[in-house]
Amino acid sequence: MSTLSGPIRAKGYWHINVRPAEYLGGRVTYSSLRSILDRCVVQLRGWDFPHIDRRGGDQRGNTWIGGQTDWDQYKEAWRFYQSGQFVYQLGIHEDWIGGTFPPNRLTPGVAGIGVGDVLFRITETYEFASRLSVTEAGGDEMHIAIDIRNLVGRRLYVDDINRMPMDHDYSFSEPALHWKVTVSRAALAGTSRDLAVDAASEVFARFGWHPPRAMLLEQQSQLRWPK
Repeated sequence: MSTLSGPIRAKGYWHINVRPAEYLGGRVTYSSLRSILDRCVVQLRGWDFPHIDRRGGDQRGNTWIGGQTDWDQYKEAWRFYQSGQFVYQLGIHEDWIGGTFPPNRLTPGVAGIGVGDVLFRITETYEFASRLSVTEAGGDEMHIAIDIRNLVGRRLYVDDINRMPMDHDYSFSEPALHWKVTVSRAALAGTSRDLAVDAASEVFARFGWHPPRAMLLEQQSQLRWPK
């Protein structure tokens, strides 16, 4: 997908696909792609989703625009197509900062993925899908597919230093975890946050962890929602 895709795929990474459920190859004009994407950018924490590098480095194909970011632990590549499909690859941060993060939350040498980052990433994905659905690139129904790859043996850990660490080891035993759903524009507009918590709960369950829903909602509320 970009020159950064190979290094991203060599370690743990997210592969996120958001698109209208009905395929229309020329759903939007090529010249409108960037302005549509700009309207859909989600800024709920310190790093936007998707991150569009304003310093340049844009990529362009016959039916898509793309970009990438290579900065510290942020390894990301994206493409946005005239069909309304958005594809995003993001490296798992812990694999790019050396050792565990934050300190003392995992045994040295054990690959981890933070539960807060998982919840927030999925919430950002659903919020992005909601915003995309109401643009000319959206549809009455939106398909959301979230893969987390290179996961064999990777463990969940609590990445908020103000919360207690895990009381057990919660790990995944296959190379990739898959979650996909088709949801209506109306549902995304009214309940995207709740739907994201449902999806995060399903992801956590595949690691063997079943947190109370109220706890996930409370943590999700820490995001900086627009007024």
